[in-house]
Amino acid sequence: MRMLSKVISAVILCYVHLSTIVAQPVNKQDSLILVAIYHATDGRLWRQNTNWLSGPVPTWHGVELTNGRVTTLALTNNNLSGQVPPVLGKLDALIRLYLSNNRLTGKIPFELSRLSNLEALDLSGNQLTGHIPSALARLSNLRELYLPRNQLTGRIPSALGNMKNLETIFLSFNPIYGRIPARLRRLSTLGRLIITDTRISGRIPAFIGYYPKLNTLSLSNNRLRGRIPSSLSRLIHVSAIELQHNALTGKIPSHLDQMDNLFDLDLSFNKLSGHIPSNLGHAPNLQRLFLSYNRLTGRIPPSLGAAANLYEIRVDNNQLSGPLPASLADPFIKDLWLNGNRLNFAGMEKIADSVQRYIFYPQANVPIKKRGNMLSVDVGGTPANNSYTWYRNMEVVATTNEPFYNAIISGSYFVWATNARINGLLVSDPVYVTVPADTIPGLKPIPTLPKEQPFFILSPNPAVKDIYIRLLLDKHSPWLDITITDMNRRVVLHKRQAAMKGQSFMMVDIQGLDNGMYVLTVRSGEQLGSKQFLILH
Repeated sequence: MRMLSKVISAVILCYVHLSTIVAQPVNKQDSLILVAIYHATDGRLWRQNTNWLSGPVPTWHGVELTNGRVTTLALTNNNLSGQVPPVLGKLDALIRLYLSNNRLTGKIPFELSRLSNLEALDLSGNQLTGHIPSALARLSNLRELYLPRNQLTGRIPSALGNMKNLETIFLSFNPIYGRIPARLRRLSTLGRLIITDTRISGRIPAFIGYYPKLNTLSLSNNRLRGRIPSSLSRLIHVSAIELQHNALTGKIPSHLDQMDNLFDLDLSFNKLSGHIPSNLGHAPNLQRLFLSYNRLTGRIPPSLGAAANLYEIRVDNNQLSGPLPASLADPFIKDLWLNGNRLNFAGMEKIADSVQRYIFYPQANVPIKKRGNMLSVDVGGTPANNSYTWYRNMEVVATTNEPFYNAIISGSYFVWATNARINGLLVSDPVYVTVPADTIPGLKPIPTLPKEQPFFILSPNPAVKDIYIRLLLDKHSPWLDITITDMNRRVVLHKRQAAMKGQSFMMVDIQGLDNGMYVLTVRSGEQLGSKQFLILH
């Protein structure tokens, strides 16, 4: 009985609430403007047009009223088409305007600048063209400006710096250009500055580091250059700094550890140089650090492995050298990218046993030491875990557990080194050895380079998880085809990728294939070759 009473009460409350909404007196001018907007944007084809033109205005989809005036118009992802109706500028009580992810075209109408009460403007994900109107700066109460994923051009209006209440600027994925205007320094309330995937250029202004409330800074995929301003370390509230895919130079600022709320730092795909600052590992809440594809040198600081919350580290494709710090052997680290540096197995074995996922291969070629005919290589790691495959003129001449080889025949030598505990291998630079034929009893002079040489090498064989292919393509061909067939000639794996003239390396994941004998076929233009190999998981 008590439950029935509660249900009846809830129904009565809902009815009273709905009756109150429907009974609201609606400003006649506002209702006529809404009708005009409906027709101007082909409302018949909207995804949601519930009650529009057929029911009381307060029940129209996306419309909210306060004291009879339209204060919110939210028609996001609703298949609106045509131009942004200039008549919108007459909804002078409007506080929130959300028209994102539609098919609106044309320019942003000047009339929107008359919405003096507007606090949020979202026109993202349309097909708008033209410049960002400077007149938008008249919206003195605007807090959120969302214009990404359009076709807007021109420069960022410096007049935006006059919007004293602005908290969010989001202009990404537009072909806008020019520098970040100096007048934006006035935006003392700015919390999010997101201008990615545009054509803006110049330097990152130092004044950005003096925004007292900034919590998100994203300027990735632009044409920014110069140094990262040290003033960014003053952003004590920022949680994410994303500056990847620019042309930034110089060193990583050394005081970023002072940013207590920093979770994500992405400086990858720039031209940064110098060492990784050791105090980066002292940023108390840093979780993800991306420094890939720069020109960083030196060793990876042990502090990164000791960082309390850092679980994703990408320092691949730099010029870092070893040994790797033992602190990186931390099970808390979920993702560790080390490939494309000058590292060897030193320190890597414990890391391979500990971290959840890592990428080690490929690394820069290791040098071969040559004393007479004796060749040797230093790849670090535990000697008992290392094995070496020596090649002469692209053919295997020895597989051994020793890091040296006595070359008794002239030719071009190099070595592949693997470690039983590490997923990956190290490749040496080639070195040419000349051995006079008369110093080898019973041998006649032989040609240094045979006419036909294999253009790829497969290793290891037998294989467990991956196979590594070293390629030497003599002609440019647009495509490289890798095919693996079983003994019944059925294709079990095929990959196609862009070909690269000269020497290159690739790794192929074979964990999805059963144990057994297979044939690897490599084709690039007129070059074609096959090798048998064994899989033993």
